[in-house]
Amino acid sequence: MPDYDKAYQEALLKARKNFLSPVGVPKSAYKSLLQVYARAILDIDSDLGTKAITEARGKALKKQINKRMIELGQRLGILLDGQSVAAINSAVAGHREGLASLNRLSGLSISTNFAGIQADTQSLMMVRRGLFGAKNYATVISRQITGLASDIDLIINSAITRGVAAERASQEIAAVMVSKDSTGDLQKLISKGRLKKSNLNKALKEGKISPTSYKRARRAFYDSKRIMVTEINTAYREADIQSQYRSPVVKGTKWSLSGRHSVPDICDMYADSDLFNMGNGVYPTANYPGTPHPFCACYPTSVLREVEDWGKPKALAVSPPKLKKDSYSKLFKNQTDNYAKAQVSQANKYLDLAYQVSKKVRAA
Repeated sequence: MPDYDKAYQEALLKARKNFLSPVGVPKSAYKSLLQVYARAILDIDSDLGTKAITEARGKALKKQINKRMIELGQRLGILLDGQSVAAINSAVAGHREGLASLNRLSGLSISTNFAGIQADTQSLMMVRRGLFGAKNYATVISRQITGLASDIDLIINSAITRGVAAERASQEIAAVMVSKDSTGDLQKLISKGRLKKSNLNKALKEGKISPTSYKRARRAFYDSKRIMVTEINTAYREADIQSQYRSPVVKGTKWSLSGRHSVPDICDMYADSDLFNMGNGVYPTANYPGTPHPFCACYPTSVLREVEDWGKPKALAVSPPKLKKDSYSKLFKNQTDNYAKAQVSQANKYLDLAYQVSKKVRAA
């Protein structure tokens, strides 16, 4: 008998690998993120030029650099939107190919309409945010960039006070903007050798730059990366769930745990729980929980129906049972009681959120 499950999963895995790296970071998004930041840094370097930063030049420079930072935020927003759409399309393509593979193996002609999943996914994400009080990630990026712009102002003011050359100020600004890029990829894109963190560290030691301002500023790149990775992965996952719900061969959705959980949390609970008598970690697709934390690399795996059930109507979401802390004493045996309570509380909130979202979107 043909291995239908293997054929379907291989199609989904291929789509995921084509779009995401092994650690769940969108390849094209990360590359574009680096390019957008590098462009902003080089633009600022060009604005500063080679002359000394005097008080007369300082005001005009700050205005120009603030403009550059606003442009950076806008570019990141456009990048985020474009990559989210690409993620959605990639997830849908995996299910289309999965169905095509099963048709080839079975000799049947099973089909469904995946049209409109992009709009449905974006709507679902907005509903989920609205019900759970989450902010729009693009707004968060803009806020971080705005904060970074004001901190760069402080570097310019400090440069005026110290009478340093434009080259050193450029190095300091660049160092702040990429100091959370542990990969070193962004530094490689910046020309002229202007990125020297030693200069920034020296200024910090001398008390020329506020440590509080620096710490706030240096998070901008890291947070932009975290937000973009989380949002795009969420778009991929939501489109995958939507596609599973429409796929006539999918019975349920399994919470597949990523390998990056050194400390047990809400994701381990979802993977271990059998709340709907479908097996550990398996949920009716309409009840599948959303992304519970930033950088979550867990993913939904399709659980297939028996061939004779292909094409039958899908069940709507049902009110989920409540998780009890006592059921997870072994899982959280090395954690504090308050930690365990918080994880159970969050898990119940996201389960209920999935139900509420399904009533508003999926069941509509």
